[in-house]
Amino acid sequence: MPSASCDSLLDDIEDIVSEEDSKPQDRLFARKHVVPKVRRRNTQKDLQEENSPPSDSTIPGIQKIWIRTWGCSHNNSDGEYMAGQLAAYGYKITVRLVSCTDPVVPVQASQAALTRDPAPSLPLSPSTFVSEEPSMVGEGAAGGEENASDADLWLLNSCTVKNPAEDHFRNSIKKAQEENKKLVLAGCVPQAQPRQDYLKGLSVLGVQQIDRVVEVVEETIKGHSVRLLGQKKDNGKRLGGARLDLPKIRKNPLIEIISINTGCLNACTYCKTKHARGNLASYPIDQLVDRAKQSFQEGVCEIWLTSEDTGAYGRDIGTDLPALLWKLVEVIPEGAMLRLGMTNPPYILEHLEEMAKILNHPRVYAFLHIPVQSASDSVLMEMKREYCVADFKRVVDFLKEKVPGITIATDIICGFPGETDHDFQETVKLVEEYKFPSLFINQFYPRPGTPAAKMEQVPAQVKKQRTKDLSRIFHSYNPYDHKSLSMSRSWNVLVVMITAMGAGTKYVLCFSL
Repeated sequence: MPSASCDSLLDDIEDIVSEEDSKPQDRLFARKHVVPKVRRRNTQKDLQEENSPPSDSTIPGIQKIWIRTWGCSHNNSDGEYMAGQLAAYGYKITVRLVSCTDPVVPVQASQAALTRDPAPSLPLSPSTFVSEEPSMVGEGAAGGEENASDADLWLLNSCTVKNPAEDHFRNSIKKAQEENKKLVLAGCVPQAQPRQDYLKGLSVLGVQQIDRVVEVVEETIKGHSVRLLGQKKDNGKRLGGARLDLPKIRKNPLIEIISINTGCLNACTYCKTKHARGNLASYPIDQLVDRAKQSFQEGVCEIWLTSEDTGAYGRDIGTDLPALLWKLVEVIPEGAMLRLGMTNPPYILEHLEEMAKILNHPRVYAFLHIPVQSASDSVLMEMKREYCVADFKRVVDFLKEKVPGITIATDIICGFPGETDHDFQETVKLVEEYKFPSLFINQFYPRPGTPAAKMEQVPAQVKKQRTKDLSRIFHSYNPYDHKSLSMSRSWNVLVVMITAMGAGTKYVLCFSL
């Protein structure tokens, strides 16, 4: 095949235009009597059009968001972090908060009189919380139902411990869809059961992804569905969760809830939370201390330490709970207090002496929540609780001896699969013996995907009756007989909440007895 040179190709192209044709430049200047139309600019109107979005578009960051949280203090802390980030980005958060600009501080109660004594070291800054219409804090959810209908998006932060909590969550989803609300679903339910039919097509935010709530809300408002369910890791090691220095809106500006770890070391056969929170992952001590310092600077006067099991803290990072507590008490200012959350018996057993010393500290509440769940060793074995009743009694007896006036709270499950009448009576005897001042009585609910759900169930009527019987026993005694308040002496108390109460004011107090 003959080859063509570049010159011959160019000649061919040039031959397409004949010598008689007008050149492009000649054609341009040959156009006469053409008057271009000049569009006059309406400056004000054009500027409005440029700055106004199309009628069918949305701009993230200007909408109103209603947040509702179910469940434990860990979940409540997550909800406060999500609210804080969204508010910092510019969203309007509908949430009930304490409305108070005065310093709220420790006071002394003498006889029937209460006096308030301002403490400069604990200023309450209004900037620590955001509220569309600040109102007195109420009981229950983080936001009022009356604000939900005005919101553009609902953020539902769920709990998977019991069936009723999940039922409320599902009903809220249905209601939001009926009202054509945008939805973001967070918490333990979608994390543990992401393939549930009622979650399809909806945005889901995992329990370790709360620092990305703004991204998820933005995309949801644009009409997209997003799923973020991954774990936080550093060099392959699982972390405790999102950063602790994120902005936060506290439901009660006087109380800071700090999650010291996520997950646990157990595998209880009834627990669905394990499926969501996973194995133990602890925050480093220095990060927790820094968070406490920051909280006190923002006007907090009470710190709650929480997790799925505070007693297991640090076992994954080479430390332990007493080491953390001793560091924290060093930074607690005068007039502030520390409250320790739930701890299971096996881990507290190893640190009884140290824990007794810490609980005797003047800035630590003499309070401990130790779930027993059942006083039957056979039931505890089926639950895989990894302790026996004797272990629980040893912990309680030791602390009651070494920590004068200590309050022990505990949990009991009524009607666990296989629980006999004899097993239940063992639990009744334990309650009658110790007269727990704080007792959380739970009727057993089989949670999907747990081993206990596959066991032979106790009849529903039997479970209900046992729950009623134990509740009646609890209400039959006065657990504070030995702590009756004498009118002839003064008591140190801490104001932790001020609520509207009719025409007057109600002070919610924590006594240091």
